[in-house]
Amino acid sequence: MDNRKPHTTTRHGPKGSAGFTLIEVMITVAIVGLLASIALPSYSSYIARSRRADARTQLVQVAQFMQRFYAANDAYNLDRAGNGTLTQVPASLTVSPSDGTKLYDLAIPAGTLTATSYVIQMVPVVG
Repeated sequence: MDNRKPHTTTRHGPKGSAGFTLIEVMITVAIVGLLASIALPSYSSYIARSRRADARTQLVQVAQFMQRFYAANDAYNLDRAGNGTLTQVPASLTVSPSDGTKLYDLAIPAGTLTATSYVIQMVPVVG
């Protein structure tokens, strides 16, 4: 005779308790959406500030170039051979991220480049 008792299992709790309810999923989606709506503008602002800092750095480098040009030629607008300054500004003095997209253009407003003074600007590229 076999004196073993039959094996039985009992389940505690409501039937089908595994998984998430729709309300739990909706609350999670709402929280993620709220966090994203706060973080995205902050991130965009951070990127814009970073790009402006890069533009300022490049602007200082162009100003240093202009000072070296003046020291060598005694004028900002023409070198000793009569060539213009703008043709001699290195092309590397533009603000570009690692992917090569141009973000700023170097601009010298018309009439502001003379033998004794200059005005330089970094103008954002629209597009």
